Amino acid sequence: MFEPVDLAKALANKRISRRTFLMGMAGSAALGILGSGIASCSSGAAPTPTAAGAGASAAPKYAGRTLRLMLNGGYYEETVKAAVIEPFERKYGARVETTPANSGEMLTRMRAEKSSPTVDLSFIDDMVAVSAIGEGLVEKIDAANVPNMKDLDKKAIDPNGYGPIIHSNITNFAYNKELVKVEPPKSWAELWDAKYKDMLAVSAITLTPGVLLLLQATMLNGGSYENIDPGFAALKRLRPNIRRWIKNIGEVRPAVDKEPVVGVFGLAVWMDEIKKGIPLVTINPEEGAHALPATGQIVKGTKNKDLAELFLNEYLSPESQAAISTKMYFKTFNTKTQLPADVKQIMPSQLQVFDPAKIAKYREEWTARWLREMGA
Repeated sequence: MFEPVDLAKALANKRISRRTFLMGMAGSAALGILGSGIASCSSGAAPTPTAAGAGASAAPKYAGRTLRLMLNGGYYEETVKAAVIEPFERKYGARVETTPANSGEMLTRMRAEKSSPTVDLSFIDDMVAVSAIGEGLVEKIDAANVPNMKDLDKKAIDPNGYGPIIHSNITNFAYNKELVKVEPPKSWAELWDAKYKDMLAVSAITLTPGVLLLLQATMLNGGSYENIDPGFAALKRLRPNIRRWIKNIGEVRPAVDKEPVVGVFGLAVWMDEIKKGIPLVTINPEEGAHALPATGQIVKGTKNKDLAELFLNEYLSPESQAAISTKMYFKTFNTKTQLPADVKQIMPSQLQVFDPAKIAKYREEWTARWLREMGA
């Protein structure tokens, strides 16, 4: 079953190239598309160690070393560079080289380089990280070397000692207040109300939000991961209300911008549209918004585990998490993070976190059934 998370205790995280991240999230974790041809890029020349402060004493130890990090690209990568990488380089004297990729591509690369990895640390979706852990491609974390982990919400900690959840994208509702003329839904259960006939824009199972919608329908109707039948039955009953099945990220924005729909997708996308002047209103469902978490995993066989743990610790600091959350509208789990009032206001007070291991176990089966039965 899923658990609600108390967001008041932990908020603030990262965001990806609005489009690139969500394609990684929705594409890699959702579709499992495993790509190749991953490009590398560096954050710049090795920095000059600071002359004073905490970084000055640490800099000689790490000067001349390079940490190789895989993460989603675009706007998210830019945000991480500004909020974490550049301060890290100044503080410790090390260089951070980034490789933009979606989670499926990360897994493919780790498999291909299992005997001789060229990457040290990977920020990878939890549903894909399950496979990396199961295949022995990542290392356990020494929590003593990542002291900020002690301040994480317990739900962000892997019980077996692997990398923690570093942030989570959020799926909730949004509608264009100039186009939608009925009272919008306040809960997942309300989506089935007949007044929303031909008004919903929701993801097909080829995107991660579609998988979570299936699970939400299942849980609302007494099912479970092992008994998904109630979910499929519920989604078939939902068909009259569905105006558009979203099958790729490019279909989301035109739908909510120009059509009288209630969209179900990521908060980061909604906030992008609001910043463009689109009169969207976001809604956090009463049962809790859906979490799409990413984890920080140290690649098995790295020669830079100490540097990877040091960087992971910096990423999990309250200051870094707040900076990323403010830019990306992601949820983070450091309980000491302080968010700006305007960002905190739009964050959900409850978040539903689903079991990535069980999703990974059944996802292929659910997808095949969806294609047979749903026709979307």
